[in-house]
Amino acid sequence: MGHLTAKVAIISRLSNERVGTRFNVRGVNDDGNVANFVETEQLIVYEEQESSFIQIRGSVPLFWEQPGINVGAHKIKLRTVEISMPAFERCANLFE
Repeated sequence: MGHLTAKVAIISRLSNERVGTRFNVRGVNDDGNVANFVETEQLIVYEEQESSFIQIRGSVPLFWEQPGINVGAHKIKLRTVEISMPAFERCANLFE
């Protein structure tokens, strides 16, 4: 920016609690860990100011599966919401 320099860093952290390929690991487990959970942080330093933005993503925190690798060709199998609620609540409590 003109004669000033801004420094930018992007850091992604992948959880080791429920990893796997996108088509083989989905949903949530009994402990509230969602599949393929990633936290990405963007850091910007400009002059004496610092800024940080964190974004998280992961699978839908319910018990579900979609057999096969052809997206759209297979029906999603979803367990009842009542069965998923304890794991969903554990997941939500991780962020409180």
